[in-house]
Amino acid sequence: MKRPQIIWVVMLLISGIAAFLGFVNVHAGNASGFCPWFWWMGIFTWDDALIIGVFLFLATGIVALKRDLVLTVLIYSFYGVLRTGIEALYNLNAQFSPITRPWEANLPAIAAYFHLKLVELFVVAQVFYTVLCVSLAVVFISSLKRYLQR
Repeated sequence: MKRPQIIWVVMLLISGIAAFLGFVNVHAGNASGFCPWFWWMGIFTWDDALIIGVFLFLATGIVALKRDLVLTVLIYSFYGVLRTGIEALYNLNAQFSPITRPWEANLPAIAAYFHLKLVELFVVAQVFYTVLCVSLAVVFISSLKRYLQR
């Protein structure tokens, strides 16, 4: 099995598991519960796992059928730009919001662990997601250019 095929199989398995666990937890009434295993995919709650897991499973299936590694990078980088941009805006909003959402229940303990105030944790997350968004935008633009030149 070649390297791109292994990547597609692994992503199909991981996104399929995320979607399945999201389905199970959402139907168990834990939709806003924290999802600890898939944060690196932009999945933070179980309802995220249900929706994003299905999307990534279908997107990976399509690019695996096409057997196009550039298209894979293009789709995942586009998803990454959207997801990290949304998270950057969310953390910007959370800095000025007095509301504590159910999925933010563990954040005060995390902030205390790093000797930060809660608002400082949101600032750090906003900066992190902004840098990641810009980096992924560069990857997206370069892969789009490469894809269109073929």
